[in-house]
Amino acid sequence: MKEMKWVIFAALSLFTAVTLTACGGGGGGGGGTTTPSGTVSTGFSKGVIEDKGSVVVNGVKFEITAATSIKVDDNPGIEAELKRGMVVRVKGTFDDRTGTATEIEFDDNIQGPITAVNPADKTITVLGKVVKFEDNITRVNDDTAKVFSGAGFTVGQRVEVSGFDDSTGAIRASRIDDRTGTTEVEVKGTVSALTGSTFTLTSGTSTFTVNFTAALPAGVASGSFVEVRGTLSATGTTITALNTARGVTLDDDGIDDNVAKVEVEGIVTEGNAASFVINDITVVTSGNTRFENGVAADVIPNIKVEAEGPMNNGVIIATKVSLRSNVRIQGLVTAVNGATLTVLGKQVTTTPNTDFRSFQGNPTTLADIVAGATRVEVRGFLDLNGKLVATRLDRTNDNKEFIMSPVTAKSGTDLTLMFGNTVVTTDALTEFQVDNDDVNETPIARADFFNLVIPKSATAPGTVVKARLNPGTLVADELEIEGDR
Repeated sequence: MKEMKWVIFAALSLFTAVTLTACGGGGGGGGGTTTPSGTVSTGFSKGVIEDKGSVVVNGVKFEITAATSIKVDDNPGIEAELKRGMVVRVKGTFDDRTGTATEIEFDDNIQGPITAVNPADKTITVLGKVVKFEDNITRVNDDTAKVFSGAGFTVGQRVEVSGFDDSTGAIRASRIDDRTGTTEVEVKGTVSALTGSTFTLTSGTSTFTVNFTAALPAGVASGSFVEVRGTLSATGTTITALNTARGVTLDDDGIDDNVAKVEVEGIVTEGNAASFVINDITVVTSGNTRFENGVAADVIPNIKVEAEGPMNNGVIIATKVSLRSNVRIQGLVTAVNGATLTVLGKQVTTTPNTDFRSFQGNPTTLADIVAGATRVEVRGFLDLNGKLVATRLDRTNDNKEFIMSPVTAKSGTDLTLMFGNTVVTTDALTEFQVDNDDVNETPIARADFFNLVIPKSATAPGTVVKARLNPGTLVADELEIEGDR
């Protein structure tokens, strides 16, 4: 599928409306069918392992049974080898919350020696590939997340990396494991200059000469995207592939081209809301696509999303696009401490990955944020310590103050938001609304609003609510339900 990505993406970018019509308005065609929310169906889910006890991927808890086939780096595996932070592909039967896995496969992004460590950018370089680390998000060696300074990376250390490619070609790591003592390297790239025993492998900005003796898989040719496993020369430029079937393998997403249900998590590497690419899979949307935790305009390169829908001829026809940045805050910045801002009394952490948007035609940097003078809107996600990590920051002249976050508790008059464990109260003047389509909101009664709100639990992600506040208080002027209800 990787070889066809550019052709598919270009065509869909120009002819999205035609394509969607041919596919039945985003619901069918090519063997795929739309499945209603909550309906159990057979399909694929690809994303980070969020939790164990079986495995939780894209919010679905997949049970592992004696019949479940597990593969780890193309070898037979066991459940104990599956770790939090690994990006896996799951095949099984599932609905929006639970399922049973028939297949689980983990395949790392890259494995090899670290050639550079950059504490300022919080990156390491492995076999020429830049790996981005996210404090309190990236897991290292065990099931806990760490900060970059505590990970102890050193040049020459061998590591295995799992994560998602971003638009720069770097890997945004969800998990990094120490592989000191191993000699095997694993790298993915494009084949060129193929002969009977060698080829050139291009991976990002790096090129390697690959020597092989085992027969190549059928279909490998110049232009193929493959994974090579083997040993690295002392110069770091030549890889001798393993003399087994694992030495050189065709690399694809492992998802059938036509299937009724697919859920894929990843970083948007190109495109916009109409047609975009994650994990080298093209996603198209229509007027029937539901956008959760944001609006269509939020879908831009380097934003993490989950796309859900049928797969038709290798393309996901999205019924739902969920932005992983499901927390927002807007208000006056009252303190700036290094890369950390205080907004409405809450801490917001900026990183090298934060998208600082231009303001009135001028670029914005952290240096432009002035405590007591700058108002901002921040979008982001909560790290494992509950702190807001900013994915996007906009300066604004809007005096409105709001917090948007999943709900963790409710009463008949109050809500507790996950971000900062913030208790938002209501009064007789509070208005209640439901966001229908990112444009229109429907007013509803107080009792109906609170009945619709489902707090976060082991089985529910928590209703996302936007609380527009009376200035300087945590009393809601307006409460609005966003996304799933």
